[in-house]
Amino acid sequence: MRSGSNAPRVGSYNRNVVLDAIRQSAGVSRVELAAHTGLTQQTVSNIVRRLIRDGLVTESGQIPTGLGKPRIGLQVNGRAYHAVGVHIDPHSITYVIVDLVGNVVARRARRPPAGTRPATVIRQVARAVGDMVAGSGVAAGSVLGIGVASPGPIDAERGEVVSPPNLPGWQRVPLRDALAEQTGRPVYLDNDATAAASGERWVGRTERSGSFLFVYLGTGIGSGLVLADQVYRGDTGNAAELGHVPVEARGRPCHCGGRGCVEAYAGLPSILASLSAAAGRGASRGAGPGASPGAGPHAGPHAGPGAGTAAGRGAGPGYRDWADLDAAIAAGDRAPRDAVTVAAGYLGAGTVSAINLVDVNRVIIGGRVRRECAEIFRAGVERALSRRTIARAVRPLSVEVSLAGQDVGAIGAASLVLHGNYAPHPSALLADIGTLP
Repeated sequence: MRSGSNAPRVGSYNRNVVLDAIRQSAGVSRVELAAHTGLTQQTVSNIVRRLIRDGLVTESGQIPTGLGKPRIGLQVNGRAYHAVGVHIDPHSITYVIVDLVGNVVARRARRPPAGTRPATVIRQVARAVGDMVAGSGVAAGSVLGIGVASPGPIDAERGEVVSPPNLPGWQRVPLRDALAEQTGRPVYLDNDATAAASGERWVGRTERSGSFLFVYLGTGIGSGLVLADQVYRGDTGNAAELGHVPVEARGRPCHCGGRGCVEAYAGLPSILASLSAAAGRGASRGAGPGASPGAGPHAGPHAGPGAGTAAGRGAGPGYRDWADLDAAIAAGDRAPRDAVTVAAGYLGAGTVSAINLVDVNRVIIGGRVRRECAEIFRAGVERALSRRTIARAVRPLSVEVSLAGQDVGAIGAASLVLHGNYAPHPSALLADIGTLP
């Protein structure tokens, strides 16, 4: 939780400090709010009175104090406002409606139209958003806007998607403005991995306070960075591109135009390709670069996930996505487990570089990856960090699996709207801000 300021010119900032503290600690009293935020009890009382008047906060009953008069607890009225979140992925588009607390009140997923032409996708998204809001039981007037998480890179200032490697043909697509025009609602656009980090922070509340690196595993690999409770986006909105950190100097070509990137070795398409190749060979050819948990990232330019692993039962074209890999691993198949273990070694190598640069002590693994695979990646990244980060002797490191689940990208997109309207931003201390709804 942040400390507020009692200066009159930052009243809106202080209001959001108090609202965020109530959201993170449901049932907190006015006295406790003053202690948490550093604001005077009178300032807190005045802010809470306005929040109750505006329908954003309700009193939740008495809090026993042992001696003296019981205190009145406060909680955010989640139904006061909502946001729509849309996560565009090459293989699936996920939609959610999230309330002010962070609860998902409606969800659906659809396959993108064939060919994923931008204009066609935008029309589909606009129709789906309208249908979902209409059928959700949520008051249309309570929806503050639409957040969209898209594969990057993006041009944050223009609201454009700029030639993402996983979306061929999306060159300078004005996604934000086109969707706003078709839906009549404000639209917020962010890189999908950065949006996922925002969603994890929003849903995780106090469990995700502070700083962390969020590693997103979907069709590709991305990451988002939270520093001191603020999502860090960089100058252009494309910070923390972990998937394109090189881990092999003369390695495989990557679809981003580089060579030896983490994604070229640890991304889902690479894992599936290695399993298909192993099935085609029909036999083991010796130990691969990651056959043991400590190996993988430096086995040579042509080694990759699955190279040299046993074909195993069912390996090959039958694997289509993370769900297939997870089911096979849960059933005891060695080939997909070995391939994911190798990929985790490469992901660990890239994450070591990231942690050495940003110096945070938590890594969160999430995205479309499922339970079995997520745990293999978590263990592989943890192993690499414990052995190879520079400050490991003075900085305890933890690697955890996402609290938000597989819809973290869509939830994060929705949180862009809610966080933008109701979270405390230090920039508010430096500039005038308008009246919020």
